[in-house]
Amino acid sequence: MGILYDDLSPLRPGRAPIPNKQLYISVPRSKIDKLAILGIRSFDNTRQETIAFHTPLTLIVGYNGSGKTTIIECLKYATTGDLPPNSKNGAFIHDPKICGEKEVMAQVKLSFVNTNGARMVCTRSLQLSVKKTARTQKTLDGQLLMIKDNQRSTVSTKCVELDSMLPNFLGVSRSILDNVIFCHQEESMWPLSEASVLKKKFDEIFEAQKYTKAIDNIKTLRKKQAEEIKRLNLLQDQFKVDKERAERAEKKTKQISSEIETLREQREELSREISKIREEIEVLWQTTASFEKDIAVLTTKRSDRQRISELIDDLQDDIDLLPDSDEALEDRLANFKDEMDKFEAKITDKERHKIEIKEEQGRLRIKLNKKADQKGTLQARKEHYEDQLMNRENMIKEASALHEIRGFSAGDLDDRQVADFMRKLEQLTREQSGTYERAKREGKEEQLQASNTLNTLNQKLLSLEQTKRFAATEIDRLNSELRALQKGLDRLQVDEGRITRLEIEANDGNSKVLEMNTLYEHQQWDKQIQTKDSEIREVEASIARETKELTKGTAEADSKAKLSILQKEVETKTTAQEALILTNTDKFDRLLSKWTIETLDDDYHETLEEREDEVSKVEKLLASSNAELTQAESQLRTQRDLLRQKTQEFERASGLVARAMDRTSFEECIDFPAYIKNKEEDLENAQRDRAMVEQIRSFYDKALKMAREKRCCRMCKRSYADQESLDEFMVRLEKDLQKQKIDLIDEEIANCSEDLRILNNVRLDFDIASRLKDHDVPLLNNELGRLEKKHETLLANYEMVCTKDLP
Repeated sequence: MGILYDDLSPLRPGRAPIPNKQLYISVPRSKIDKLAILGIRSFDNTRQETIAFHTPLTLIVGYNGSGKTTIIECLKYATTGDLPPNSKNGAFIHDPKICGEKEVMAQVKLSFVNTNGARMVCTRSLQLSVKKTARTQKTLDGQLLMIKDNQRSTVSTKCVELDSMLPNFLGVSRSILDNVIFCHQEESMWPLSEASVLKKKFDEIFEAQKYTKAIDNIKTLRKKQAEEIKRLNLLQDQFKVDKERAERAEKKTKQISSEIETLREQREELSREISKIREEIEVLWQTTASFEKDIAVLTTKRSDRQRISELIDDLQDDIDLLPDSDEALEDRLANFKDEMDKFEAKITDKERHKIEIKEEQGRLRIKLNKKADQKGTLQARKEHYEDQLMNRENMIKEASALHEIRGFSAGDLDDRQVADFMRKLEQLTREQSGTYERAKREGKEEQLQASNTLNTLNQKLLSLEQTKRFAATEIDRLNSELRALQKGLDRLQVDEGRITRLEIEANDGNSKVLEMNTLYEHQQWDKQIQTKDSEIREVEASIARETKELTKGTAEADSKAKLSILQKEVETKTTAQEALILTNTDKFDRLLSKWTIETLDDDYHETLEEREDEVSKVEKLLASSNAELTQAESQLRTQRDLLRQKTQEFERASGLVARAMDRTSFEECIDFPAYIKNKEEDLENAQRDRAMVEQIRSFYDKALKMAREKRCCRMCKRSYADQESLDEFMVRLEKDLQKQKIDLIDEEIANCSEDLRILNNVRLDFDIASRLKDHDVPLLNNELGRLEKKHETLLANYEMVCTKDLP
């Protein structure tokens, strides 16, 4: 595949790149041969369609929707594994509704020749399942087949491996496949995108990340080389110093060598002088040989004297010399038996006293066991008491939260706060008792007023019942009048029958008029007709008047009944209103300064609005005070917790220091630095003593060795002729050697080392305890005092707001 470096336009399969005659790098090229499509978009899922790509150009022509873009999408999917845009929910696969199936299998096969000339076939498969409510698309395992030297081998079947291996076999990076060769038409406008996106695209296309990584590696390597140069420069400076030291040492060596030569010459001269002196000593030695026997005898006598002196010293160590006279000593010797009896009596007394002490020890042990039992009981009572204190504190916090008593929810409570809470609780109890008594008294008064009102209403009820009976009597009377009027109306209906007869007669008259038309002109019938008509009109008017009077009487009776009912309702409501006003006059006078029945409603709503405004202001002030108090309680609780932690830390550290120094309290451990310094000095002294004892023991060991081997003293070089003197001398040396007790010194060193180790372990604890005692705890106490004063002030303000009386 050829690569043009000056043609960056997106390429489509079959689009031939413009050759560049100036710069063209020939590399092994790959070639796409065939593409097989099954069940993709408009391609059927029952028949596979195959397209072959020929060189130098394959032109794809077709009407809209025939599958031209689908071929490009299949090429991109086969080479990169990426589905085209807008292909969610199986849009890339052939629609199951068209083929009438619930499951559609799709497959794309791509045959190509890789950069090594081997033929390869890439197969990717998809599955689309249609359910009642949704579609499910699955990507099945693909296959990459290589055919080389007539041998078929499967390279991989995993989709992830296919996505990473195909660009390598094609010899083209994935970014070029996505953005240049198989760029989708919906994404082909990326060269017109913004600068940052465009730079990222070009970096991916030209694989600029490799150069960036190389530059980063070069920078890292340069940094490491600079550090190595700095290290080598330091070594160079050190080597220069070593060289100068070596030169000085060499110069000094030469100087010392010259001095050695001078001293060697001096030694030779001294050797010659020593030889002369040895000759003189040999002469003198022969002269002094005669004195050796005398010296040996003298040495023996001296050793005897020393041995006798040591024996006397040993006897003096075991025997007390009495300064009494001989007579007194003889008397004591005569009375020795009596003194022995006295001593035996004293011994008997001591043994009896010892038995008494043992008995007392047994009694004390019994008391100790009892005290231990008492201690356990008291410890249990103490724990029970602490539990009671904890329960009391929890009950106080719950009660304070329940009854809205502020100031008792911040941390632990001391006795002063408990007493304060009890005082406030008693005050609240008294207030509630007063409120209860006042409510009880008001309830009794209201009950009395209600009883009076009930009696009044009962009386009015009796009056109303009597009025009701009178009204019933009146209604009966009116009903009787109504019935009388109804009878009159019935009688008026009888007159209507007469009118009917008159009408019949009029009709008969009209018929007679028709019969007597001929006689009409001769007789004056018009006057007679007018007379009859006037009579008829008078009868009709009389009927109308009677009907109107009947209707008016009925309406008046109904109106009178309604008026009577309304008047009774007005009287009832007026009585109830007067009873309510009489009952609540005190309340109206207390709440409304000036009021009348006419302006009561307006005055009430105006006063209600004023009270609501005042309550709103008080609620805002209460909320502000509550927020400040809550914040102060949180700070106080935090400060108390911090103080408790610091106190516990001080107790822990001070306890460790006190136990390390074997003291009862930290106040006695102020001399800790001097104490640890004394321990260090004791350890140094013990170590010096041990070194001295080791030297002395080494000296005695060497003296014993010389005495055994050379039979002489190491100090004076005197020899022992007889074995008895030598044995006495060796026994004396061994006795002196045994006096040098190194075990005790080692034990003392071990004890001092252990004490010093324990003290060094608690050195930091001593600093912590000192800092907490002198600085942190006093500072926290001061801050806690300030917060408690602030809390008390805020609590007083809150209580003042809570107990504020509204007008």
